[in-house]
Amino acid sequence: MHDWPQAISQLKEALSVCGNCSALPVLHKDLGLIYCRAGDYNNGRSELLAAQKLTPKDADITQALKALDTLQQTQ
Repeated sequence: MHDWPQAISQLKEALSVCGNCSALPVLHKDLGLIYCRAGDYNNGRSELLAAQKLTPKDADITQALKALDTLQQTQ
């Protein structure tokens, strides 16, 4: 069983502690992916877009955003 709310809480705390640290893009990406796994696609997209602004060439982020687009088109 996954504790998505706990994971989201911990990643939000890590983001607030990080400030503008080098892990910022990864934290946004991970938070976005966790939101999506928890079914919160709007917050997931928002975090993934924040990560993409910081690391525009990250193929994982691009792929996740495309998957979200596909998922939302079928709903």
